[in-house]
Amino acid sequence: MIPCLTLQETARYLGVEERHVYYLAEMGYLEGWKIRSEWRFYKGAVERYAGGTDIKRINGKSSRYSDDKGYGFFS
Repeated sequence: MIPCLTLQETARYLGVEERHVYYLAEMGYLEGWKIRSEWRFYKGAVERYAGGTDIKRINGKSSRYSDDKGYGFFS
């Protein structure tokens, strides 16, 4: 079985608020999926993001530190 984290566990692991993790998932910075209304993230993907190796979106369109919607997460 592949180790997965919930939204809450991912936020704790990264040391950020849950809304920040949701933003990262929605923008494609963290690989995750929804089961009904619950987010799940591959632990390995979260570890790579925390280590700074995932510097582009999953779709490859933007750098890790852009803030396309102006939410101010990266300011």
